[in-house]
Amino acid sequence: LHEVALVDTAAEIIGCAVALDDLNLFEAKIYSTPLAVGGGLVKFSHGTVAVPAPATLAILQSKNFPFHGGPIESELATPTGASILVNLVNEVTNFYPAIVPLKVGFGAGTKEFPDMPAVLRVTVGNAVDTGVASDEIAVLETNVDDLSGEILGYTIDKLLAEGAKDVSITPMVTKKNRPGQIVKVIADQKDAAHLSKVLIAETGTLGVRVNYCQRHIVNREVAMVDLTVMGNKASVRVKVSKNAQGEVIRVKPEFEDLKVLAEKTGKPLRELVELVVSKAQEMFPKK
Repeated sequence: LHEVALVDTAAEIIGCAVALDDLNLFEAKIYSTPLAVGGGLVKFSHGTVAVPAPATLAILQSKNFPFHGGPIESELATPTGASILVNLVNEVTNFYPAIVPLKVGFGAGTKEFPDMPAVLRVTVGNAVDTGVASDEIAVLETNVDDLSGEILGYTIDKLLAEGAKDVSITPMVTKKNRPGQIVKVIADQKDAAHLSKVLIAETGTLGVRVNYCQRHIVNREVAMVDLTVMGNKASVRVKVSKNAQGEVIRVKPEFEDLKVLAEKTGKPLRELVELVVSKAQEMFPKK
């Protein structure tokens, strides 16, 4: 790693920062496709190693940044380049998001490849206003027909603890007419491989289907509702959903906060839900 401390590394990092500042991109959302690292062998001061170089691989691993080998037999990602990329990118996606392109820049390298140019392309654009927000997710699915309710329940908790956005169980009938379940997991694309391993380990399934897709979502924020119930002061988190125009669509209290308050006060959970929703609607009136 001592080679990373050379003068050219500082020049590359500073140059990148100046360019981002010049283009006013520090506040922009930055996307990248999975990194193509190349292949084959590369020589440096410590000898010859396989691509990606150990330092490059460690940097990608530290941020769970997806990459793939190829498409040519040469080093395409250096430790410095990988470090800049993983710390700037907000979201990794297989395809361009919906944008209106404003500027396109090309940076040419010195290597010569037989089938493609050594060129990096950067596109700057404005997001297309579709009226709803969107993000890129992975949907994992597997079929099981031999698990107890206890194991399924634990698997759900484990997946959520490991970073899944949501987990659901759908009843089904298998090809041998046995009752079973479809376990469906919604996750960030970068977590798909890890959560597939968790799903396989906990259920013993022989395979996991993975689909990468875009979903439309409403904008959400979490707010605190302060209230007093039977002399007990409490703060309850509520999720406030808004449309693209900023209008409130729905307010939903956090169940765990209500559960604690119900156990503390002895009030029925249903009544607490109505009370918190009423106060939240006063704070965030629908237009």
